[in-house]
Amino acid sequence: MRTQGLIVAALAVLALGADMGVRTGFDLNSPAGMKWEVGDGMKLQIDGGVLALSCPNANFGWAAPAAESRWAVTPGLEIRMTASAVDKGQLKMQAEWFDAGGAGGAGGKFLGHSDLLTAEQFKPGPCTLTLPESKPAEARAMRVKIWLEGRDASVRITQFTVVAPRQWKKPNIAVTQAWTGQSKLESTGDLKTASGAEGWTLTLPEGKAYDGAVFADRADFSPKAVVQLDLARLTGGSVSLQLVCFDKDGKYLVCVDLFKDLTKPGVYEIPVSLDRSSFPAETAKVSPKVWLGGGNGHSASLAGIWLGAPTP
Repeated sequence: MRTQGLIVAALAVLALGADMGVRTGFDLNSPAGMKWEVGDGMKLQIDGGVLALSCPNANFGWAAPAAESRWAVTPGLEIRMTASAVDKGQLKMQAEWFDAGGAGGAGGKFLGHSDLLTAEQFKPGPCTLTLPESKPAEARAMRVKIWLEGRDASVRITQFTVVAPRQWKKPNIAVTQAWTGQSKLESTGDLKTASGAEGWTLTLPEGKAYDGAVFADRADFSPKAVVQLDLARLTGGSVSLQLVCFDKDGKYLVCVDLFKDLTKPGVYEIPVSLDRSSFPAETAKVSPKVWLGGGNGHSASLAGIWLGAPTP
């Protein structure tokens, strides 16, 4: 297959998103899963989509997503939780603030915390929490900390989801096409693919060094377009992304490299204009092609790929 260009200026972005504008930052049923940290006195177990927290023989304890699972502080970010009644105690939640890090990234100085949900405000069942207005001015990332108070207290959480409006590094961009877990993805060889609410999971068969898959849906091409890739998880190896180009009659033209050999999860964004000359003048439609390399049965989870265009 003929390939044009290589765009090397991949821009990592602290962002969340899915569908045409919003994505689940984490869900208990996510195939990508999530690492958690717990304080002294807290016991945590995830089984069958239920997060069970308890403080056996302790008066209090806390649980929070691990440092690499922080979220960028963006307007409109929401935390959605469904919990049982607390047995033998009470539950409260805090937002912890950092001056760096974000979705898929650790690091940053701890700045303090604010209340998201007090014990008096907590009620069993579903609830939606928004970020408090009062937070450090330099806060750029946050994570949620769940506290249980009361000896032998316990609670069962059946939904814990973080969603946020899609954020673009390039200003004034609107989503024009989304390729997510609901989109059709066709393997071009032996790559194993599985879809879900959180996107696509790609797995290399044993003994296969690399393989790819292409999305069936094609989008209108614009030389002003911006492409964003949300790589949620990578067990090893690397992920590369191309745009497959077609003319107005659907004839294949060329594949253009966007991101080459990404080895870390994160959200990556790049404007097509960085390598406009690699796209044939007759390009009318494009679709993403994802490559997974490295062999040894490596796998990757893609939350999605988005195509954006400048707003008027």
